[in-house]
Amino acid sequence: MRKISPLSIAALAAIVAIGVAGQAAALPATGESEQGAAPDAPVVVEMFLSQSCRLCPPAADYVAELARRPGVVALAWHIDYWNMLSNRNYGRWEDPFSRAAFTERQRRYNQTIRSRDTVFTPQAVINGEESAVGSKRDQVEALIGAERTAATTPACGSKR
Repeated sequence: MRKISPLSIAALAAIVAIGVAGQAAALPATGESEQGAAPDAPVVVEMFLSQSCRLCPPAADYVAELARRPGVVALAWHIDYWNMLSNRNYGRWEDPFSRAAFTERQRRYNQTIRSRDTVFTPQAVINGEESAVGSKRDQVEALIGAERTAATTPACGSKR
C-alpha cells in the first residue's frame, strides 16, 4: 500500500485553504448578501477519475476548468480499481495518482447518494449530495446551478 507523503497532504491543504480564503474575501462583511439571504457558498465538485479510463481525459480537463471558476472548489480523486483492470488487459501500468482511500471515498458516496455499492468513472459528486457522469458537462452544470439556486433561496423548515 502506498502512503501519501506529508508534502502532498500539505500541498492539497494549502490549495484548498487558498480557494476558501479567496471565497471568504469576496463575501460581504455582514455575512449576508445584498438580497438578505445567506452568502453564496462555494459549490464543491469532486471528480473520481483514472488515467486508465478512456472517458476520463475529458472529465479531467473539465475539472481543471472548474477549478479556475469562481465559486467552485474542484477536487480530482484518482481511484485505484482501474489499475487491476488495466493490468489484466494491457500490461503492468498503474495510475500513479490512484489511492485506495479515494476509491473508498467514492464507494461511500455511492452508498449514500445512489444507494448502490457499484462505482463508475468518471463520476462527479456535487456538494456530497448529487452525482453525475463526469464527462457529461450539461449534467454537471445543471447540478452546480441547482446547488447555487438552493444555497441562495431561503427555505423555511428545510435542511438548507
